[in-house]
Amino acid sequence: YNGIDIFSDKIYSRTGKRIYNNIKNKYTENKNFRSASNKFLKNFEDILKNHQKENDESEINSILDSTSGILYLLISHAIGKLD
Repeated sequence: YNGIDIFSDKIYSRTGKRIYNNIKNKYTENKNFRSASNKFLKNFEDILKNHQKENDESEINSILDSTSGILYLLISHAIGKLD
């Protein structure tokens, strides 16, 4: 968004930063973790797309606010998908 990094690793608590770094490193170094992460991200995106087709904004918000949604955003950010 116009050169502004809205997803910065500075938004995380100390524990969150450690988890972020662990995900980032594990994704790079561990093929099985990378494969499982990619599968999770794709499945989550498919769920969102299905609800977008139905124009179900409240359900999309609920999904993004869920534990799975938070994990989706954390993994996506850690692997550079949101850059």
